[in-house]
Amino acid sequence: MTRGARTKGSALALLGLVLAACGGSSGSSGNANVTTGPAAVVSSDGPAATAATPAGQFAGPLVLSPVRKAPQIILHDQNGKLFKLTSLRGKAVYLTFVYSHCPDVCPLLMQALGAAKRKLKNPGSMEIVAVSVDPKGDTPKAVKSFLAARLLTKSNVHWLLGTRAQLKPVWTEYNILAKSVPDTPAIIEHVSLIYGIDAKGNIRVGYPASPLKSAWIAHDAPLLAAAK
Repeated sequence: MTRGARTKGSALALLGLVLAACGGSSGSSGNANVTTGPAAVVSSDGPAATAATPAGQFAGPLVLSPVRKAPQIILHDQNGKLFKLTSLRGKAVYLTFVYSHCPDVCPLLMQALGAAKRKLKNPGSMEIVAVSVDPKGDTPKAVKSFLAARLLTKSNVHWLLGTRAQLKPVWTEYNILAKSVPDTPAIIEHVSLIYGIDAKGNIRVGYPASPLKSAWIAHDAPLLAAAK
């Protein structure tokens, strides 16, 4: 999707678009609207990336209209702490679905979020939430190693873990399909997307895995945090 291909549609229906799926295999993820593809390209471009974006307008490619309240999430994070999505009211929240053993797209999604947060004058106004799509592989140790290897330990990432029975309802609420690749069960095919949620808890904008620019996320974070 090009930078100019901004999309308006009902909240969460944006997943009807063809999006990259994690895992790097070719073929379907089990949903006609979700396809696998090559690793996403994450750009850390500076202000030029959003120079053409009018003031007050989101830079992210998928702008949702009308907006929808983000479904509640209650899970434990990588530190064993109980997390509630509603506890982040008043901040810009970027929510994605990843796994720590991902060979391609997931590291790029997370690195883009970390780079965006570091660009902000007020990084505390932005929260990063990652929901696991790999109940077996995403142990607290594996997640912490992933974050440390990518210099994300200081970004205050909430990586939410659980059993499949605990995680699947969250995937369903957010239209995230996740399944193992038959020949390589350690690889998880899943929809790769970042949701931008505003300070009032509304899903406002989406960022597919490719193309993805951290500058878009950094541009939009103050708008999400300022929602009244």
